Amino acid sequence: MRNVLRKVLSLLLAATILLSIGGCASGTQSTTTQAAVQNTTAATTAKPAEKITLSMWESDPLWEDQARARVANIEEHFENIKIELEIKTTDQYPSLLNTAIQAGACPDIFYTNGTKDAVAKSANSMGALMDLTPYIDLTGFDPALTGVLWIDGKLLTSPGAYMATRAVYYNKRLFRENGWEVPKTLSEFEALCDQIIAETGMVPVQTSMMDGWLCVFTMDLVLAAVSPDFMQEYENGTATLSDPRLLAAFKKFEEWAAKGYFGDNYKSIDRPGFVMNFAKENTPMCFSGSWNMSVFPQSNDQLELGAFHIPGPTGKTALIITPSCGYSIYTKTKYPEECISVLQHLNSTESLQMFLDITGELPARQGLTPSSELGVQVGQADVMLQSIMELIGWWPKEGEEPRLAWNEDAVKWIGGQLTIEEFLGQLDSMQDYSLR
Repeated sequence: MRNVLRKVLSLLLAATILLSIGGCASGTQSTTTQAAVQNTTAATTAKPAEKITLSMWESDPLWEDQARARVANIEEHFENIKIELEIKTTDQYPSLLNTAIQAGACPDIFYTNGTKDAVAKSANSMGALMDLTPYIDLTGFDPALTGVLWIDGKLLTSPGAYMATRAVYYNKRLFRENGWEVPKTLSEFEALCDQIIAETGMVPVQTSMMDGWLCVFTMDLVLAAVSPDFMQEYENGTATLSDPRLLAAFKKFEEWAAKGYFGDNYKSIDRPGFVMNFAKENTPMCFSGSWNMSVFPQSNDQLELGAFHIPGPTGKTALIITPSCGYSIYTKTKYPEECISVLQHLNSTESLQMFLDITGELPARQGLTPSSELGVQVGQADVMLQSIMELIGWWPKEGEEPRLAWNEDAVKWIGGQLTIEEFLGQLDSMQDYSLR
């Protein structure tokens, strides 16, 4: 099944690269029931008898532009539906949503992250998530990208438009003016960082390890360069989290941090801060997710932005991908039919493409096209791998939540409360490899 993931996504990615921002062409259940198969190029146009207002929450200001644009598009399609959109912050979102559910004041439609964090599971435990299985069509999405949408055999979150990726973003002007070259091997990357420190005193790479997810994004890049063979073998079920190659990658990060590659603030700088610091040209490189491709220029419209993947020892590169998620519907909404129609429209080609056009992300479904040359550049690599956050959650022991443990304890490793051996040992102890 994991090989199917790589094959299907490789085909999708190849189409992206060939067309160079032209057309481009997980897990549990691969498709929805027959009742869900609808034409997602145009959502249903049935309208309620009178104008109604739906409340909708987005979990991160990062996605505000696309959310407001897609809401406006929904209101154009459904003239009798008005949506009151509220943009929350990622740090407060889980508690705000839990409080709203407990108070019976949950929004009609709200963002959830599937099984990638505790939000959807918590909401489901309180009976707040409508089963979307009969209503949302997953045709064109690879099962490897939709597995996170299912809980207890039910589709509880709609799919996202994009494949989340990571890359090293770099300042082309600084590279050009200082005669720096994009590295072709891992040793060249390390030599470049040493050169930047020696010649300019600048911090070579801006990153942040302030929370669990930020640790994921950074370590994905390091793992893809240092131990891609481990990642592939773990996907195939032939390696474990006790593998010395996994430890070696984490040790490599610690080595780089000790040498000053990330400066002094990587443990404490927040998400907006590290994005701004790179965009303002205070560092020549930045470890970041693809979702910031459209954010960097907002902070500096003169920024000359490029991207590459840290190459391995022999020069091969790996693209780390993770599935994205969409929205859930509150089970006690007064307007279930209208909410379903809205989610079906959000899952339409028109609305999903709108998301990609605004964000520049790589498409997660066949029939969608990337909108930026930089996005296509980010999508080019020799192999495609799953995120470490995905891998550690594939075979958990009953009652164990290794992804939640990562979110809670990765910062303890960064802060020195846990050694890397203790952190990885804990994650390994939560696995049941007999489930492979």
